[in-house]
Amino acid sequence: MEIDKQTMKRISETSRIKLSEKEEETLTKDLNNILSFFSEIKKLELDKGEEYYIGRKKSKQRKDEPENRKEESEEIVKAFNSEEDRYLLAPKSL
Repeated sequence: MEIDKQTMKRISETSRIKLSEKEEETLTKDLNNILSFFSEIKKLELDKGEEYYIGRKKSKQRKDEPENRKEESEEIVKAFNSEEDRYLLAPKSL
């Protein structure tokens, strides 16, 4: 497939962009280069040879074991000014 002026005008109308004559020529050339690259890929014989698949790796899950951090939590509670109904109250910072 090759992009000609008529196709380029249709593309610009569909995408609702205004192109100058020079921009139209440049974009036509660029799109034709892209299409020629893909046509080269189509020529490759991929049916012959080994196939490689990269599977998803499953991550190892670690066991979460509860730790006794009562001392740390008590130190955190002491750092606050006041406590109300098991909520720690901090001073307003506005």
